[in-house]
Amino acid sequence: MSATNTDNTDNAPPTFMGEFRASLLIAAGLYFIDAIWLGQGGVAIITAAVVAVILIPATLLAWYRKNRFVRNLRAAKSVLYLAMAVAVFVTIRIDLSQARANGETIIAALNRYHAQTGHYPDKLEQLVPAYLPAIPPARFSLTMNTFHYHAVKDSHNLSYIVMPPFGFSYYNLEKGQCAVKD
Repeated sequence: MSATNTDNTDNAPPTFMGEFRASLLIAAGLYFIDAIWLGQGGVAIITAAVVAVILIPATLLAWYRKNRFVRNLRAAKSVLYLAMAVAVFVTIRIDLSQARANGETIIAALNRYHAQTGHYPDKLEQLVPAYLPAIPPARFSLTMNTFHYHAVKDSHNLSYIVMPPFGFSYYNLEKGQCAVKD
């Protein structure tokens, strides 16, 4: 007596959510890598280019062939990956805005220190706890997220990474000027 398979899950047609679920996980992973871990937007640019060059033409081809399931799935994936790219850039913009605000907080504490002592500190840690409760992080991204303070005889600069790994913003305390360098 042979057993017959009464469960048709192996032969079931693909469902939209079943096929789309993997793309949701990939988009979430790409968002985390690019916006939270790296904080630079390179993966988002590549993803948007792939959508424009490959996925949108493939969607149009499915539309031309009148394959609704494939067309709708590819269109949804296109929208998902483009939304992920936009979300990465919005997150990075918020992250950099927070970095500027935290930098201004540190600069104000450095200036208060200077007003009281007549000189700037040698290290940021000298601001804690009298001027700041703690040194805030520059960014909430997981890499390159600290402020760097460079104190030499007549120059004191506060900097942080804007575009990993090379672009950074710095503020010179003596000149009261902010600049961005590559």
